Amino acid sequence: MARKLERPSSLGTTEKTGITVKRENDDDVNRKRELARKMAQEKTKARTMAKQQAMAERIASASEELLAGIEESNAAAQEFSRLMNTVASSGEQVGSNADQMRAAVGQMNKSAQGVQKTLGVLDKASKDGGLAVKDSVQQMKACVDQIKEAASRNMQSGKRIGELEVQSRQIGDIVQAVVMIADQTNLLALNAAIEAARAGEHGRGFAVVADEVRNLAEISERSARDIRGVIDEIRSGVEGVVKDINTAVEDFDRSEAGMGKVVNEGFEKVGVLFTRYAEMVGEALGDAVRLQDLANEFLANSESIASASQQLLSSAQESSKGVAEQSKAMAEVNIATQELTEMAEELKTSTNINKSAEEVAATAEELSANIEQVSASASQIAVALNQMVGGIRMAGAEADKADTIAGDAKEVLHQLLAVAADAGKLFAEADGLMVDSRAGARQVWSDVKNSIQAYEGTNSSIEDLQDKIRRIEKIVDTIENVSIQTNMLAVNGFVEAATAGEHGRGFSVVAGDIRNLATESAENADKIKDLVRDIQMQMVKVAAEIAQSEVAARKADDAMTLAAQKNGVVTKVLESIVETRNLLRIGLDEIQSAVSEAEQGTQHVVDIIKQSDEQVEEASRVAQEQAKATNELANAIEEIASIADEMQVN
Repeated sequence: MARKLERPSSLGTTEKTGITVKRENDDDVNRKRELARKMAQEKTKARTMAKQQAMAERIASASEELLAGIEESNAAAQEFSRLMNTVASSGEQVGSNADQMRAAVGQMNKSAQGVQKTLGVLDKASKDGGLAVKDSVQQMKACVDQIKEAASRNMQSGKRIGELEVQSRQIGDIVQAVVMIADQTNLLALNAAIEAARAGEHGRGFAVVADEVRNLAEISERSARDIRGVIDEIRSGVEGVVKDINTAVEDFDRSEAGMGKVVNEGFEKVGVLFTRYAEMVGEALGDAVRLQDLANEFLANSESIASASQQLLSSAQESSKGVAEQSKAMAEVNIATQELTEMAEELKTSTNINKSAEEVAATAEELSANIEQVSASASQIAVALNQMVGGIRMAGAEADKADTIAGDAKEVLHQLLAVAADAGKLFAEADGLMVDSRAGARQVWSDVKNSIQAYEGTNSSIEDLQDKIRRIEKIVDTIENVSIQTNMLAVNGFVEAATAGEHGRGFSVVAGDIRNLATESAENADKIKDLVRDIQMQMVKVAAEIAQSEVAARKADDAMTLAAQKNGVVTKVLESIVETRNLLRIGLDEIQSAVSEAEQGTQHVVDIIKQSDEQVEEASRVAQEQAKATNELANAIEEIASIADEMQVN
């Protein structure tokens, strides 16, 4: 401001000193005072304006810091919100997979129980089949023993029948002697007739004797020839019986060998296979029990995973709420900061500093309250993050356990499937061997039945031989009677010779010869009788042995009947095992599918937990950055509050 030139004031002299001084009038003084006052006001105004400008710049700077912090915090909040949404989604996925695991494990548990029940049926069936095979083998061995007995009896009877050949030959030799005696007797009768003719009247009685002797000789010869015919028939019959018996022995030997092979290479091996099959079923049953135990562990584990996923989801939702509250508070901070920026512009030209100070103070207080709300939300988020970390760790630990259990279940299932496959091969071998063995046993049984039927012909042949032997006995009785009568005629001849005197000398010689031949014929008849009695005794023994052989053969047939019944039981057991194995195959397929599904769900949970862990770790980092930004906001607000205090003081 240009200062105006004032005119010189008037001069005066002081009373005390006498020095001349310059004096001003009142108008000048007042003018100068007014001027000084105005200058002071201008300076004050200038200083105030400078302070307002500085405060406005400080407020603007603080506002810029707030806006930058808000932008950073909002970005962090958005990132955090995104992460929390992802974590929440992961929690839902974990829960969904846990439900899938529970469903799969529930099916696994149910199928494992069904497999146990099925294996229990197989275990009982295999043991029943093994016992039935054992009983069948015992009966077939009894059959073999009876076949041996039948063959042994037949061999003995065959030997005895063979002895008949010797005895019948002896009888034939004796019969030949009887024929010769008859021929000689016939010649003597002729001589007697000649002697009687010579004696004339004296030889008439002797002629009668000679004629009777000749008739008896013919009878004796005819009887001897009859015996020879019967002997030939007996020999032929003996050959037939021996042939039949030898055939029976061969058949029995063949049946014994066949049955032995069927038993040793067939049924006993089937029994061994049943035993091994039962052992495999027992092993598989143990694996099934282990699978059910693992399923129970898996079920409890999936429940824990579901609980952990719920905790993770709840914590994520709680964090999301905190983020929402933070966002709301930050929006209010943003609005207040915008207002503060406007205040900074207004402050530059404000004429009412007190009002501006109050407005700034009110805004700072509002910002402080908002920041406190942000901090409170951050604390809430931190708690939720800790809970999420706990849930993730829990879910991770349970997921690792589940993964281990799934691996164990897979391994046990693999063992169970391997055992089932081996048992299947064993069963197929037993089934095929049983079919072949039963076919072999039926053939042997058929041979035994044929052998039993052959006894009828053998017994008939034995009876026929016995009849022939009885015929010989009767014929021998005739020869004996002839011998007795001939002997009596010889005595009559002696009487006639004595009566004739000299004329009867020839009669006496012939009568003596006839008597000797009659005696010899009687002795031969006794020999034949002795041989016949021996033969009859032999035939009784043969018949008894044949009967015993037949009894043994029928016992073998009875044993085979029981064996066939037991074999029928075994066949039914095998058929039931086929049906039960089909059920087992279905159950194992269900378990395999359930284990695969549970393993897949577990792997998903492991992957999701790993991702969630990374996401929560990232969220923690974002939360720390947000906390840092919040601290910076708080510092900026403190600066604004300090400016407000200065404005109020000024």
